Amino acid sequence: MRLFCATHTGDSTPVIAAFGRCLFESLSLPFRADTIGVFGEERLVQLQERRAFGSCDVVLTNAPAAQESARSNVPLLWPLAHAADLPGCNSSACPPRPLKCLQWPGHKLSRRHNSIGLAVAVAVLDSEGSVLLTRRSSHMRIFPSAWVLPGGKVDEGELLAEAGAREVREETGLCINATDMQPLALWESVFPTTSKDCLTHGSISGHHLVAYYQVRLLERHPAVVLSPGEADAAVWVDAEKRQRTLEGGAVETPQPSDVISPHDESAKPMHLRQLSGIYPNAIGEGIAQGSMFALQQLSVEKPLRLIAGYDAWSNQGSGAQSAERRLATL
Repeated sequence: MRLFCATHTGDSTPVIAAFGRCLFESLSLPFRADTIGVFGEERLVQLQERRAFGSCDVVLTNAPAAQESARSNVPLLWPLAHAADLPGCNSSACPPRPLKCLQWPGHKLSRRHNSIGLAVAVAVLDSEGSVLLTRRSSHMRIFPSAWVLPGGKVDEGELLAEAGAREVREETGLCINATDMQPLALWESVFPTTSKDCLTHGSISGHHLVAYYQVRLLERHPAVVLSPGEADAAVWVDAEKRQRTLEGGAVETPQPSDVISPHDESAKPMHLRQLSGIYPNAIGEGIAQGSMFALQQLSVEKPLRLIAGYDAWSNQGSGAQSAERRLATL
């Protein structure tokens, strides 16, 4: 699956979104101070999926100002964001932008791929509105120990929602239908998360466009079976505690109720401050900035359809049932 970019000005022929080049630059979206939001620089874009001959492509197009001002009347617009310099926050400019201007004598930054990858993540809400977060395993190449909405890379031939349903099933054992998922937000994800770290490592390890969806289940806190090697913990976060993590309140004003007792008695108790703040926080955890942005979008009134056909899933032969289960209720 490939990601293309097009603009409403000049030559509108879509071109491949180049790995290591800022997606906003590819979309001819210059920096504007008035587009800085709570968790990054935000704009509106149009997204179109094209499936032909067993392959799927995604085309992003910058939204004209007239359409941006009438967002409520243009349902095909997605909020797109990436990291920005945020005062008092663990966030710096999306690395490809400053890297274009930096020059280190004798230092050449290598590229791992030719084009930006495509990934998808899903905000899975239970019947009471609690959202599921998983913690990436510490050995992962990118974003180790980060708390995220479950998801992963899009496979060849898949549409975005199809990939989201598959990733949730594989990673958590929860079955959802692609047709029940609704668009939430887009995030330009880059790892390492700062230009300095990219230069130190000699490369950008990961560069993806992540499409976030949302879906609601009928059950309260359904059982989760984590996939071995991908996630080592999972929590259901209710709306009040979710807001505290977004605001950093779990660190500033810790409460006794912030101590989390996992269902697995062999696992160590967790604390809400492990989720608080943009990844990586002071203890090396925190919520990945893209997931933070998506969680913020959940506060926008959007209709959610309940899934009537929810059932658990067992990945026979993968060892998922024997994976360490650390499901906690916040």
